[in-house]
Amino acid sequence: MTAMLCEPRSTSMLKAMGVCDVGLIEEFERRFGESLVWVLDCPARLCLSGEHLDYVPWYRCEVVTAASDVFRMQAVVAPRDDGVVRISTVLDGFPDAEFNIDELRVSGDWQSWLESRGNPPERGWQNYSKGAVARVTCAHPGLEFGFDCLFDSTIPAAGGSSSSSALVSLSLLAVLLSNGLESSRERMVTWAGQAEWYVGTRGGSMDHATQLLCEEGATLRLEFQPLFSAQVKPGLPDGYALATVFTGEAGKSSEAMDAFNELVHVQQQVIPRCIPEGQLLDEHSDTEELEDNIPEVIDGMRIRERFRFVVREARRSRLMSQHFERWQSTLAKAHDGVVDERGLRSAGLELAMEIGGCFNAAFADTRDLLGTHTQAVEREAERLRSMDGVFGVKLMGAGFGGLLLAIVEASTGVKLDLHQLGEGIHILGPDEDVPAGEHGLAAVILCGGAGSRMKAEGVSRPKPLLNVLDGHHPSTRHVCERVIRSLGSTLEQLIVVVPPGLEGEYERELGHLHAGDFVRVITQPEPLGTGDAVLHALDHLEDGVRNVYVSFGSQPLVRMSTIRSSLAHHLSNNLAFTLPTTIRDHPYAPLLRGAAGEVVGSSETHLEGADMPERGETNIGAYWATRDALEIVLRGFHTDNWEVDTGRYATRSGEFGYPNEMVRGCLARELTVDGIPCADADEVVGIKTLEHLEFIRSELRRRSRYVTD
Repeated sequence: MTAMLCEPRSTSMLKAMGVCDVGLIEEFERRFGESLVWVLDCPARLCLSGEHLDYVPWYRCEVVTAASDVFRMQAVVAPRDDGVVRISTVLDGFPDAEFNIDELRVSGDWQSWLESRGNPPERGWQNYSKGAVARVTCAHPGLEFGFDCLFDSTIPAAGGSSSSSALVSLSLLAVLLSNGLESSRERMVTWAGQAEWYVGTRGGSMDHATQLLCEEGATLRLEFQPLFSAQVKPGLPDGYALATVFTGEAGKSSEAMDAFNELVHVQQQVIPRCIPEGQLLDEHSDTEELEDNIPEVIDGMRIRERFRFVVREARRSRLMSQHFERWQSTLAKAHDGVVDERGLRSAGLELAMEIGGCFNAAFADTRDLLGTHTQAVEREAERLRSMDGVFGVKLMGAGFGGLLLAIVEASTGVKLDLHQLGEGIHILGPDEDVPAGEHGLAAVILCGGAGSRMKAEGVSRPKPLLNVLDGHHPSTRHVCERVIRSLGSTLEQLIVVVPPGLEGEYERELGHLHAGDFVRVITQPEPLGTGDAVLHALDHLEDGVRNVYVSFGSQPLVRMSTIRSSLAHHLSNNLAFTLPTTIRDHPYAPLLRGAAGEVVGSSETHLEGADMPERGETNIGAYWATRDALEIVLRGFHTDNWEVDTGRYATRSGEFGYPNEMVRGCLARELTVDGIPCADADEVVGIKTLEHLEFIRSELRRRSRYVTD
C-alpha cells in the first residue's frame, strides 16, 4: 500500500463535484488563492484496548483500535515550488504559521538530532507540522518543496483521540505529496510516530497506525515489535456502536507532558533494567515471579504498578482479539446457515458485553495503577454506567481528562456522540467506483482534422503524431496508453480512426499496444467531421461492446481519473450519453442546462459560431455513450442529413459533429444525457497550435512531479 501518490486537482473542480465542504475550499482560496490542491481526510483514533502499550519495548503487546467516522480532521493542501510551508486553520485560537524546510533539515540519526537540539520548542500547534517535515528530511535529505495547508477538525482538541497525531499524519502526507515521494503506509506509521517526538513527547505510533492503516467497517489489530496489522471485519455487530463523552481538555501543559513522559521513561528505561537481558515477555511469561523483582518506587516514580498495568492491559487486548475472532467465526457460521438470526443476535450481545467488561477493567487500572483520572473523569464515567444500553466505559489517551469511550446500543435514547468504524486517512476526490458487472467497454480515438493552424506555423506532421513527452512519444500513443491504463482488463477493444494513407504510420506508433485485434486502426474515407468518424467506427465494434468512450488523439491532457469518474457516473445513472466537463472562463464548447440543472443542449463556438459565455461548463473532448445511443443517433442523423449529390452533410459546415449532435439527438429521442464536472480546466487543451503544444508538454512535465508513470 503506497502513500497515495497522485496529482493535485483544481479547487474549482473539487467544489463543483462537492468532494467536501465547499466552504472549506472557498476559505482556502480566500487565504491562499485558487490552486491545485489535495483534500486529505484523517480520522480520530478510538482505542478499544491497549492504551499506553505502543511504546513498551519489553512486552510483546497487542492493541485493538478503530477509526472514527464522526471525529475527523481535513486538510486542503496545495504544493509549492519553493521550500516554504504555510499552515492555517479555521479553528479559533491557533494562529497562522510559516516556516521553511531549510530551518528543519536533519543531519544524521533522528533521535540523536532531537537530543542535540536541547529543549523542545516552545508550545505551538505548528510544531506538529514541523516535526513531520523534519522527519521526512531525515529520510530524504534533498527534500525541496513545501506546501500551503488549511486544516479543519471535529476531533476534540486535548481529548485523547489523537488530534495532535492527526496533524502529524496529515502534514507528513502533505509534504510527501508535494514532493512526489512514494512511501509505504507502514513506513509512514514509523515516521509519524517519531515525528511527534519533535514536540517533546516520546510516545509510540498506535494513533498514527490507526489513522494510516484502518479500513472502513473494521477494527485494527496491531503489534509493534515489529509492526504488524490485521483488519477485523466486520468490527461491530449490527445495533451496537462506540460512544464518546468529553470530560474536559486533558491539556498539553508542561505538567501533563512531564507526567506522560514519566510513564514512557518508566516503560522504556526503568522496567527493562529489571527484566533479564534480551527477554521479551508475552502472554505466556510468568510475570508474577518477575513482578516481585520490580521495585515499588524509584525516585518517586511508581514502577511496579506501571509494570502490572502493562501486563494486565496486554492480556485484555489479547482477550478482546479472541472475542472478535469468535464473532467472526459466528458470522461465518451464520453465512453457512449453521447459526440462525436469533443465535446471531445473541452472539452480538455477548460480544458487546465482553467488550464492555474489558472497558470497565481498563478504566479501573488507569485509575488505580496509572493515576491518570480526574474528578470529572470519575463523575462522567459513573453517569454513563447508570444509563440503559451502556455496557462498559474506559478512558482514552494519556488521561488527565479528555474523552471516555463506551460500547453502547446504537438505539439508546441518550444523547451521545455515536461512532461507527470509519476509514483511515485518504484523499477525497470524484467517485471512480464503477458498478460491478460486465459493461462491454470499448474506446474510439479520433485522429483526423486538417491541422490548418499548425500547417500555417510550418508544422506538417499530423497533430496526433506530434511528440508530447521527452523522447519519441506521440500524442496518440499517450492517449491510448492512458485509456488502457484507466480501464484495465475491462476494456475489450480500442479503435483508432485515421485519415486515408496514414494507417501504416499509426500502426507502427501503436505497435507495442497490439494484442491480436485489441487495437485496430481504421480509416475515415473523407474528413466529414467527428460524428462521421465515430459512425465509421461503429461497423468495427465487437459484438459484446455496450459502452463506448470517444476522445481525440490530439487531446493528451485528459486524466485517467476523469475517464474513470465519468464512466462511474455514466453507468451508475444509466445514461445514454455522458460528457466529462469542467467549469472555466470562456468555454469553447458550452454545455447548456435548464432551471433544474438538466442538460438541454450543447453548442460549439468555433465550427458553429455560437456565442462564448464569460464563464461556463464545457465538455473537454471526451465522452461516454451506450452503443444503442450511438446506433440510434448517428445512423439516424446520417439518414436524415446525408446529401448524395454533394457527398456531404446538410449542415452549415457540411460536416457531422459528434458531441453536439449526440446531445441534441439523445434529447430529441428522450435518451438520458448528463455532464459531470470531474475534469480540470487544463484537460480541455488539445493540440491546435504550437502554443498549445508547448503548454501540453509543460503540463505533462509538471504532472510528472506527482505521478511517476
